Amino acid sequence: MGELGKRLVEERSDVEVFLLGIVPYEFAEPLPEGVHDFQETLGWSEVCSLLSEADLAVANDNGPSQLAGALGCANLTLYSYVSPERRGSYPVSKVENAALLAEDGKVERLELDVVYEAVEKLLAL
Repeated sequence: MGELGKRLVEERSDVEVFLLGIVPYEFAEPLPEGVHDFQETLGWSEVCSLLSEADLAVANDNGPSQLAGALGCANLTLYSYVSPERRGSYPVSKVENAALLAEDGKVERLELDVVYEAVEKLLAL
């Protein structure tokens, strides 16, 4: 997620990235301007408020993406083993509810270019 955020703010001046999560990830280098680390700092009401105003949510778990979808936010879920057709944001067929499935079950192995392309499609909606 850090690499995706970094690329987004480098290539798009109209984007700000907010990193959320309950299992913190420590980054090896400082995050660039425009990438904000809110891991373990926001409560549910703050997360809901942020998602309701966001243009896009990218998550490696279907729970945050389902919440984003329920709040009207386009979302991209990165799945390991769970079937996007069974666990995706409702309705799964809605173009704003996108998913990528890691073939080997390791989300971190999804190619950055593939994820970035999916993000660009959703931001263009």
